[in-house]
Amino acid sequence: MIKKGTLTKDRLLGHLAILSANVLFGVNLPSLKLVLDPANGVVWQVAAVARFLGPTILFWSVSLFLPRETIKKGDLLKLFFAGLFAVGINQSFTAVGVSYTTPFNTALVTTVGPILTLILSALFLKEPITTKKSIGVAVGLSGVVWLLMLAATPQATTANLATQDHLLGLLLNLGSSLTYSTYLTLFKPLVDKYSPVTLMKWLFLSSTIVFLPIYWNEVTTTDFTQFDSNFYGALFYIVVPGSFLPFLLIPVAQRKLRPTVISMYAYIQPFVTAVVSISLGLDKWSWWRVPAILLIFLGVFIVTQSKSRADIERERNLNP
Repeated sequence: MIKKGTLTKDRLLGHLAILSANVLFGVNLPSLKLVLDPANGVVWQVAAVARFLGPTILFWSVSLFLPRETIKKGDLLKLFFAGLFAVGINQSFTAVGVSYTTPFNTALVTTVGPILTLILSALFLKEPITTKKSIGVAVGLSGVVWLLMLAATPQATTANLATQDHLLGLLLNLGSSLTYSTYLTLFKPLVDKYSPVTLMKWLFLSSTIVFLPIYWNEVTTTDFTQFDSNFYGALFYIVVPGSFLPFLLIPVAQRKLRPTVISMYAYIQPFVTAVVSISLGLDKWSWWRVPAILLIFLGVFIVTQSKSRADIERERNLNP
């Protein structure tokens, strides 16, 4: 019998997959901000389309070299709505949100994901809100609050934002976290049923079908001949390492780990984003962030050690 909390090979693979995905997402936010630099004149709809259309082409191309999976009757509609939550609405909110605030603040807002996932999992998956899990979320959240307090100081960022724009960006990014948490919670059965490539090619296709016609005018009116290599390097990143690869890794993690554990890894994004943003001159480093980093990683560890509903039921069966 495997003891609770034992790091099996499958769990290790899940942790490595979701860790890698969140590191890539963390670098993606500064790249997205560079693409949306006002000097470029690129509107957020163009960045959103790049993140829909590019991975759609890549996932369908890769699927041509893999065994074909048949989608069961009734699952296409589920895949359609899963795509809207995981990709379409989520990435639209992220693109417009980061255009109104800093990459670092965008990453900070994503850390509310575990709380949202915890609530949704309790409501829809009947996952228990254990004492250990609650403590882990509280500890991690205290680190986020610490970082938010630092971000509110004039020394914490080089951004010059109007208060109303900053608030709008934070609210939009909160909506992004909510849609992603909904996907993690409600559509897990699809993840268990289909391979990552099959799942993602349909999720991205559904979002492209819905949102490409809506954003198409902004794409066609953009003059892409005016941009330099730095712009196209950032654009390449948000399509391939920033979207295609993470969304390939997320289903791998979903098969090995619980939704709450997966969402806790969002706490890693602010640190990655901070490092990249600082290196690009978009933010300033402060040693006061170190305690927050320690608190957040401690929170991740505590939650990963908590019991799931399956763990509790297994213990009941062994000790009736």
